[in-house]
Amino acid sequence: NVDWFGQVKEITGINTDFSTDISAAFEVLDHLIKQGAEVNVGFYKEWDCDIDYPIGCNWRATGKTAAEAIAKCALLAVMEE
Repeated sequence: NVDWFGQVKEITGINTDFSTDISAAFEVLDHLIKQGAEVNVGFYKEWDCDIDYPIGCNWRATGKTAAEAIAKCALLAVMEE
């Protein structure tokens, strides 16, 4: 089982608990938005998060919670930076 939350925390330097605090997950998105990302978070049968940069980089992840989807998607985005 991958510790998505811990990995995003380590990469972004945001020291909060993504798994229990949705506001912490949105801090991660705020960090990416400040870098020029467009972000969408939604729910249809499961939570999903899309992170898109105008230069053509796009990521999408799903999760059982919004925080999980955000953490997974943010991890995909920052791993390629």
